[in-house]
Amino acid sequence: FCSKTATYTPVFDASPAASTASVNVNGALLRNYARSMGNHGMKEDVFDRLYSLMVQQAQQQPGKLHCGTDNQVRAIMQDLGFMGCFSRVPHGGAEAGGAVFIDVYAAQHRPMNPKNVALLYVEAPSGKRGALPGGPVNNYRPVFDDRDAFLEAVQETAANIINAVIEYNTCAFQKRSEVWPHIEIVQLCLISGVHRHPDTSKLDVARAIVNGVLLSSSARPQ
Repeated sequence: FCSKTATYTPVFDASPAASTASVNVNGALLRNYARSMGNHGMKEDVFDRLYSLMVQQAQQQPGKLHCGTDNQVRAIMQDLGFMGCFSRVPHGGAEAGGAVFIDVYAAQHRPMNPKNVALLYVEAPSGKRGALPGGPVNNYRPVFDDRDAFLEAVQETAANIINAVIEYNTCAFQKRSEVWPHIEIVQLCLISGVHRHPDTSKLDVARAIVNGVLLSSSARPQ
């Protein structure tokens, strides 16, 4: 676990112990990063365009990691300093809720430390109607009015994060090249914590996240 901070936990650690992918659910941070890479004005919606393309492709095969290879995706990747972009929606993923996007940084663009190899953007489920966060694929995401359905969606999202990373690492291994970094650490935040269902606590959300991670891990061969 990360040590307690006075404000929010930083997206990336300045001194990670191993190759790290960090989870982000904040669309505003994506726009800040886009600007830092020279995408100003109308180009600030670059993540919206990238993830909209990626989620549509992933929805064609839910429950499977999709690698962005078409020319539009490649052009956007270059603008953002990524060497690869991957997406995965859960099984039955007609909506984008629970979608995971793995953005693998080119070595020269890794933030703060060479071991920060990837960003994991997650379209976290929302249980608060009328207060949807402004995510890049916000138009695809449902709101869960039922408490149990919301927590189940959080659990499924956490499992999808781990499944996406496992499938990415398998892909990187099969390439047998050091160009594609393996992800050894996933830095998780409290996804859906701010926009949680009004009848849930942050502890309820944390339990659902841990359950999703454990269920995903236990379903995989050791």
